[in-house]
Formats: sequence, C-alpha cells, structure tokens
Amino acid sequence: MAGAAFFLALIPIVCALMYPLLEGQSFSQIYLPASPWNDELFYYKLTENVLSFGYPQGYFGFNESHGLCLSFAAWSPVLLVFWVIWGFFFGWNLLSPMLCNIALLSLAMLLFALLVRPDRRQSIWIGILYGAFVPVTRFALSCIPEPELFALFIVFLGLAEACRKRYRRWMIYVMFVLVMLMTWMRPYLILFLLTPAVLLFGQKGKKAFLPTGGIAAATIAVYGAVNHFFSAPYLTDLFYTEWVTVYFEQGIFAGLRYTVWKLCTSFGSMLGMVRENLTTGSGLISAAGLYYFVFLLLLLYLTGKTVRRIVRKNWEGFLLEGQMLFGMFGFFVADLLMYRIQEGGRHTLVYLVGCLFLLPVMGDHSRARRMCLPLGVTVIFLLLFVGRGNIPYEFALPYGSEEHRDDLKNLEEQLEERMELAGDAPNYDNTVIWTAWDSVDGETKTVDFGAYYAVPKGFGINLCDGGYMDVNLETLRSRYIGTVPGGEFEKRCIAAGGREVGRCERLVVYEMRGPSFGARDLQEEGKGYILVET
Repeated sequence: MAGAAFFLALIPIVCALMYPLLEGQSFSQIYLPASPWNDELFYYKLTENVLSFGYPQGYFGFNESHGLCLSFAAWSPVLLVFWVIWGFFFGWNLLSPMLCNIALLSLAMLLFALLVRPDRRQSIWIGILYGAFVPVTRFALSCIPEPELFALFIVFLGLAEACRKRYRRWMIYVMFVLVMLMTWMRPYLILFLLTPAVLLFGQKGKKAFLPTGGIAAATIAVYGAVNHFFSAPYLTDLFYTEWVTVYFEQGIFAGLRYTVWKLCTSFGSMLGMVRENLTTGSGLISAAGLYYFVFLLLLLYLTGKTVRRIVRKNWEGFLLEGQMLFGMFGFFVADLLMYRIQEGGRHTLVYLVGCLFLLPVMGDHSRARRMCLPLGVTVIFLLLFVGRGNIPYEFALPYGSEEHRDDLKNLEEQLEERMELAGDAPNYDNTVIWTAWDSVDGETKTVDFGAYYAVPKGFGINLCDGGYMDVNLETLRSRYIGTVPGGEFEKRCIAAGGREVGRCERLVVYEMRGPSFGARDLQEEGKGYILVET
C-alpha cells in the first residue's frame, strides 16, 4: 500500500516536469504573462491582493462593475482558498499557482491510494491514464482553479470507494464537507451530495433526513450569498434561464416543447464542435470538442455498465458508478440548457479526471475487461491529446523571452513608482481599466493583457469592452486606464489630460485624475445608471 501511495503521489510531479521538457523548455521557464488564457490574470492578481491586504483595494469586474461587498470579479472567492493558503506559507510569485496545483494533485493521489488501497495493476493503470490525459497536466501548469477541483474530487472518490470496502462514519462527513466546498467553487457539483446522503441514510435511516437536508440547504444558501455579495456582474449572462420562463408565460406543454428544442439544438451545436475538433487539421483554438467527445464515450460506457448491473442485480460498486453517471448526466443536461457550449467543455474535465481513477478500480471480474478498458481509454487519450496536440491555445505552455520579461519588469518598476493606493478601499481610485480592444490606424487590436501583471499589488483590474470605452472614456470612474500604445483610446486619454504613469511595447497606463478628485460613482436606478458627483 505504501508503495502504491508513493508511486501515485509522484505521478503529478513527474508529468509536470516532463510536459515542458517535451517542448524543449523547463518548468522554471513557464511564464504566466505570456499565457493566452486571460482568466489567469484575474485569479493571480486577486490572490496577490488577498495575501497582501486581506481583500482587493480596487474593483475587479467588467465594464466598471463590482460586487456589493468588496469585489472578486465574476467568480466565487472560494476558488482562491488553496492558493491563498499556499501563498501564506510559501510566498506568491508567477510559479506559485502551478506549484500549489501540483502539490494538491500529488496529495490527492496519495490520499486516494491510502483510502482505496489499489493493487499494483490498478496503480499502474491510474498512473498511465493520468499521464495520457494531457489536459489534467496542462491545467495544473496554469493559474486556473480546475486542478483544485480535480484534487478535491479525487479525494471524494477515494472516500466513497473506501466506504464500500470498510465503512467509517467520519468518511461520510468528510465527503459532505468536500461536496460543500466543491459546490461553492462550481455549483453543478452539488449533484454529488447524493453519495454521502445515501450512505448516511443506509446507516441512520430516517434520522439522516434532517442533517442531510440541512447540509444541502446550507450549501445552497452559502453559495447564493457568496455570489450575490462578492461577485461582480459579468459582461454577458453566465447562465441562460429563458427556458424556465416559458413554463410560466406559455404553459407546461409550451415549456416542454421549448426545453426539448433547446436540448436538441444545443446538442447539435456540441456535435458540430466535436466534428470540427476531430477533423480539422490545424488552426483550432479550443479543444472543447475533444473534451465532449471523451465525456460522451465515458457517459455511454457508464450507462451500459449501470444498466447491466441492475439487470444482473450486481450491486458491487453500484452506488459510486451510479452516482458518477447521475452527476455526469445531470451536468450534461444543465450544460446544454443553461451554459455556453464553447466554455462548457472545460467543465467536463472534473468528471473525466474522476473516471481516470474509477475505471481501474471498478471491480470488473473479467481479466480481459480489467486490461482492455483502461488500455482502450489510454489509446483514445493518446490519439486525441498527443496526436492532436497542435492546438496551441489549449495545450501549449506559455514561455516568455528574456526581452518580454525585461520589458514587463521595466513597466512594473515604472508603475510601482508612480501609482499609489488611496484610502477607504475598495474604491475606483485603486482601479485600473483593462481595455479589451482598441483601433490602431483603423485596425482593431486587443490589448496584451499579460502586461497587466505589472500592475502593483492592491489595485483592482476592471475589464471594459471597446464599446463601453468608446462611450464612457472621458467619464470613467476608475482613476487609471490601460490602453494599446498608439490607439484611439490613448489619443483620447491624452486629450482628456491623462498623465502617463507607465509604458511598455504592449501597454501604456494613464492616470486620469488625482485621488478622490472628480471621482464619480454609479448608482443603479431601475435598469439604467446615473452618474453622481462625489
């Protein structure tokens, strides 16, 4: 058992070191400001602010939005918990989120081995599947919170499998805690509350109803409160719920027709994405279709296996496999109905990672099945994620040249010297506008958001699209504006009396006013906004 635990704990570390080596680089050369994933900027700077000041001193949001209390952009601050803990003990720099992710995954695999006690064959297959599933390592080498979910879910599955072999009540309560934490990070994972609930009902009968219901209610209430008070409105709707309103406005049958139509059209769009990812030779931006393809294959397999168990009345492992099927199916329906398909592909990954650990320990009695199933999945992974590794946006790691690093370092020094935090935080005095795009000599260009890593600690970063900037640039409440050098917005900043506080090849930052002088605040009035001088 100790050997299996040590072996599995090493797998995330070895994969993380090997990934950049296969690209002719080293782990230390990974450079977040060169990444094409813009979400990483917010996650990194938010964590930096929490570690430095306890909460952001400026507003993180979109088109100058912010949370009712403080401001953590559109995401739950719970997503930052493990990075904050890591930063508190080990410090925070551009490699810290990746080191934390790898440590979490390594610890999760260690705990899984100690809980499940896989034999040598099972341990080897788990290691092979983990290594072949390239996305799990790619996301570990990023400042995206998915690896935190992977780690929590791996431990959750280990506890569920351990309960099947040797029941312990403390395991059930830890599973409840893990589901609560995962739900506050990603709400669709509340579906897995069913697993500890069923186990608790099996032990306590009707007495389990009250604590289970209380835990579910508390989980939902905390998630709603956190997102209501701390999250800023996004540029567009994060969830689409128009299919629900049809039931109230047009009746049940009209609602059912619309729901079926929405499911079918979204499923068709998803299949189109899968076909594009599988057939296009190069030039792809997203690998969401590949994730959906593997997700559907595993969903079909679990459906067939669950039906077979029911027919044969073979209940060994039924709870965990049935719960995984329930969770995957529930997420898939919700994804088709309410989420953007392009972005929903990333959220399938937590289920795919879970299947990496379930497949080798599912308990098939046939020796051939025990070999063929993980082998077949491994081959699929290698074909899709190694053979199709020519999707730079999704799979290539970011590396910064020395010139790039020096340029950003120089900008950081300029901004540290000339930007100052104002009191009574959080406020717009401590907020820097991230201009999404601008026009340079008649050509639309996006700002290199990686340059915003140079913004000093404490400042909030607020993403504003070009349309919002075009209408409101001269009356923006934020004290600082970052623009494309030579763009139309830079010209307007200069014409409005802005003072340059920092410049590099990719970004120039202007201070548009002094602290609290001429500051403006927005107050919501109905569906519109009014400007109020302060």
